[in-house]
Amino acid sequence: MSHKFTFVSLSSAEILTCMNGLGIPFSKEDLTKPTPARVQALYEEFLYMFMGVTNQDVEGRLNKLREEVENLDSMQDTLMFMMFYQKVVQFMHKISVDDFSLRDLLKPEAARLRRILSGVINFAKCREQKLPLFDEYMQKRETILRICTSWRKVGPEEHSQEPEIKQLQQENEVLRETLRTMKKTQLQAKAEYDKLKSEAKELMSKVQSTVFFIQSAVQEVDRLRSCIVHSPEKLKTTLTDMSSTLSADKLTLSQLEQKRRQLQTRSGALTLAETDLNSCIKALDECVLELEKLEQASQLCYTNRELYDQRLLTQKETEFRKEQLLRQLHNAKEKLDREQRFGASKLAAAQERIDKTREEYQIISQERAQKLKETEKKKALITSLEQQIHKAHEDAEYQMQAIKTEFAKLSAHVELYMAEMYNAMQASS
Repeated sequence: MSHKFTFVSLSSAEILTCMNGLGIPFSKEDLTKPTPARVQALYEEFLYMFMGVTNQDVEGRLNKLREEVENLDSMQDTLMFMMFYQKVVQFMHKISVDDFSLRDLLKPEAARLRRILSGVINFAKCREQKLPLFDEYMQKRETILRICTSWRKVGPEEHSQEPEIKQLQQENEVLRETLRTMKKTQLQAKAEYDKLKSEAKELMSKVQSTVFFIQSAVQEVDRLRSCIVHSPEKLKTTLTDMSSTLSADKLTLSQLEQKRRQLQTRSGALTLAETDLNSCIKALDECVLELEKLEQASQLCYTNRELYDQRLLTQKETEFRKEQLLRQLHNAKEKLDREQRFGASKLAAAQERIDKTREEYQIISQERAQKLKETEKKKALITSLEQQIHKAHEDAEYQMQAIKTEFAKLSAHVELYMAEMYNAMQASS
């Protein structure tokens, strides 16, 4: 069953560009004509870059295995290679290359290598994109760990202050509840004040309408004086009606005025109550502000303690990072020394091949000079043979021409002889 890759296969140019971006030296010849040594070195770079695994780690595992099992020196190289192959297979499974085999290390092919490198580059790009999110989660985890550590390190003094803190929190809650109650009372009083204010406006409008009515009535009386009825009974009736109407209007006006004064008195009382309520609210605000200052001071103390713990943790992390960097520097130095030795061996082998090639070139040059001499001799011989052939050809043509001339003479003699014989035969008959 054929394996289906879950990533896009990249072109050779894209692979070379990405490898240079990762800081790994890789050429087009390494991609088109891969060798086991170069491919193994490339996979070592991948293991160190993405999993933090070095040859020293593999050697450490081998040393532990040597302590448990005897007589492993004869199989040391094979075990090292198989442990390295196991790590590479683990890495390939993580990047969705599930059909990686020993053939990819011992007899690498260009097409397979391009597919594998496409998977590695795809994983590297995905890792680069998700790294900020991973750092964010790690920071949250460190923050949670610091908080848990600080809570575990709480001393007996803070435990002794817990009852006071709880009491202050309870008092703060009581003050907040009182503030809520007074706020509700203020809202109710304000609603009642608005209602009484609207009633006062209505009554004032009624008073104004009554005054207008009285003025209209006075004008109507003045108008009616001009047309007084001379009948005494009718006049008395009219006067009685008007007097009763006027008395009722005055009574209504006095009642409205009294109600207006009551409303004005209640409005003044409500204003005083509102002023007292505002002063109480201001006092409560001051109390809340003082409580907030107390909470801020407690929070600042807690923050300073967290900062101190964080700096201790940062110092430990820095020391750990320093040890890790020193270990990486040691590994890099060992790797550099190994590469230098490998480069020196390759340089010596290349110099030996150059010397051998120079000797072969000198031998070939001598043979070429000897062949050139023999060629010149053969050219001279060929030239003399061509001259002789040309001369023989001319001689043959000359002889052929002479033979033709002689043949023509003989043919003429034969024809003459035949004619004479024919004439003789005719004469004899």
